[in-house]
Amino acid sequence: MQAAFYKLYEDYSTTELLKIIRQSAHYQPEAVKAAQQVLSTRIISENEIAEVEQHFSAIEQAEKARLQKNERYKNAVADFFEPVLQPTAPMHPGKWLKFVLLLIILQYLWSVYTTIRYFIHVSQFSHNHHFDITDGTKLFSIVYLPVIFALLYKKSRWGWILLFVDNVLSITSVVLLGLGFMLYNLCKNHYYHYTIASPQTFLQLVVNGTILWFLCTDNISAYFNVSPIIKKRTVIVSVAFALTALVSALIMIW
Repeated sequence: MQAAFYKLYEDYSTTELLKIIRQSAHYQPEAVKAAQQVLSTRIISENEIAEVEQHFSAIEQAEKARLQKNERYKNAVADFFEPVLQPTAPMHPGKWLKFVLLLIILQYLWSVYTTIRYFIHVSQFSHNHHFDITDGTKLFSIVYLPVIFALLYKKSRWGWILLFVDNVLSITSVVLLGLGFMLYNLCKNHYYHYTIASPQTFLQLVVNGTILWFLCTDNISAYFNVSPIIKKRTVIVSVAFALTALVSALIMIW
């Protein structure tokens, strides 16, 4: 085997053989020994040694740059998702806002998708359909999310207020939907697969609750120039409206 390598390497240049020896871990032991034997018969110049050193130095620099680039990407991602990865750490409002804006974009894309799918379904299977509150709600979601996004992006106080109200109403709707199904099932004496404790609704409640918690923190509210009195009034009005809607719906269902 070594003789075969020796015969092969006789036609190799000196720099190529030096590269083989320099990275011997990538070659079979017989190949390395054959390269050394061939080199022992040659005169190696300083220029050839310098050329090999320069070659491997360039490889090391390129690998170092790649690792540094990957590290920067990792740090950027970790920094962006800090509100999720470290929810208890002191939060910079700017980082939190970027993350929330991403959530709104994702929510908006999902709303557009579900709205288009809804109206396609209506046009295909409901030929005598008339515009109702469900249609209005679907279209409203397409409008108000960009408004909230724009206000938050401008760090407007109204962006904070609307986002707070939106999440309170979202929690209320989830609770209403879950309780409505539960009461319906109790009345009909059968079980329905959707409950308020389903994974999807639980996740939504966690997300909405987390956003509300952050909105109420002093550094986030101050970032949007929301004074304590405005924060207090927004919380009172939102919760009062949500409780009123919840009680009214339960009375109607019952």
